[in-house]
Amino acid sequence: MSQAAAAEATAGPAGAAGVQPHLRQFPSIEAGRLTSGDRGFVEEHRQALPFRNTSLGILAWDGTREAASNHAVAMWGRGQEGFAADPMLSGDGLIFVMTRLQIQMDEYPKWGDVVQVETWFFAQGRMGAQRDFVITDRTTRRQLGRATSSWVMISLHTRRLSRVPEDFRAKCLCFTDDSREAITQRQARQKLPELDLPPQIVGPTLVARRSDIDMNGHVNNVAHLAWGLETVPQDVYDSCTLVQIEIDFKAEARFGDLIQAVAQQSTVPEVFAALPGAAPPPPLLQQVADNGETSVRGDGGSEAPGQAQQAQHAQLLAFVHSLRRVGREGPRSGSSASDASDAEGAGAGSALELTRMRTLWRPRI
Repeated sequence: MSQAAAAEATAGPAGAAGVQPHLRQFPSIEAGRLTSGDRGFVEEHRQALPFRNTSLGILAWDGTREAASNHAVAMWGRGQEGFAADPMLSGDGLIFVMTRLQIQMDEYPKWGDVVQVETWFFAQGRMGAQRDFVITDRTTRRQLGRATSSWVMISLHTRRLSRVPEDFRAKCLCFTDDSREAITQRQARQKLPELDLPPQIVGPTLVARRSDIDMNGHVNNVAHLAWGLETVPQDVYDSCTLVQIEIDFKAEARFGDLIQAVAQQSTVPEVFAALPGAAPPPPLLQQVADNGETSVRGDGGSEAPGQAQQAQHAQLLAFVHSLRRVGREGPRSGSSASDASDAEGAGAGSALELTRMRTLWRPRI
């Protein structure tokens, strides 16, 4: 070893003798595992994004989806495609699809924090199931948030609702837990209001890309969520924290669909008045709530020409969003004959609502 190399090794990292690193080893992620007598499942994740409003989408997709998928693998096994698959369902072309998702966040994990996602499920009628989630900071044991989702069974062949087979239902009984709920039924069963026409907020027209498509051939749920958030006024997005999302999935979107995002400010239902966020909004946001109707253009600009509804609870702001299919891109390389037919027949007059959602925002002090 040369004299220079020996000196560098003796001095330590970067040649700074006596300087110690803040952390030599990050906390390990424990393996996902069945809990509560095999009636629940816990999985850990390391928070990778620091921005709050983006992080809710990541938690919705990477956290809850992965925990639910791995729970299903633990119960039923994995199919040839690599996804959770039960032979009773795969043979008949039956799958579960999400129809509703609701997420509440009391606080957000910071970059590098390890969070635990616990999930469990139980039957919901003859055709579906409810799956709930609790998100906890592993170090402090504080509950950060919670979520509930509704699922129905459909046939891949007909794309129509199907009853859950009795044999499969009986097989699942030993894994279900209907003794608890992450979000109260009163909060989880709130109807999302209709949007006024013409819409108060008009967002950009989006195109469903191949990267948005999931294993079942339609646009994945987190893309719907992200597209809906494109209609949030920029000052609200910058000055507030997203504390709740309720989203109803009404119809499928496919590759090549043209999606129009619209929204309007709404009132906060009384049942959500107890959500964290007791502080009044700052003057700018109060002015938006009281005096302004905000239109978000595709170029990112905004204007306030009219009146907006005043929030029922000043400490929270509410918006209702809708995604509507307004057409399809023209045929391209790789598109099918049915895609070409859809492109010819679709137009602005044939808009179909795909998703409706409500977001609640807490001003940051």
